[in-house]
Amino acid sequence: MTDTVAGGATLVSGDDGDGLLEDGETWVYTAVYTVQPTDADPLVNTGTATGEDPEGDPVSDTDTHSTGVEYNPLIDVVK
Repeated sequence: MTDTVAGGATLVSGDDGDGLLEDGETWVYTAVYTVQPTDADPLVNTGTATGEDPEGDPVSDTDTHSTGVEYNPLIDVVK
C-alpha cells in the first residue's frame, strides 16, 4: 500500500495472520503526512494497493482523494 503524498503505509489491522487478503477480510492501513505551506490547495493524493492473485498475476487498485487545506498562521504578542 502506497500513497502519492505520504509514501508508504503501515498495516494496522485486518489480517488473520497468514499474510493473505482473503474473502471477508478488510485490511486497514495508515500513513502520516504533515501538510507543508507549499502544498497545493486542495491537496490531492492517490492510494495504491498492489498484490498477486491466486495464479501469481499482479493486481492493483487505486483511489484518489482531495482535501481542502486551510492555513491560519497566527502570531500573538502580548506585552
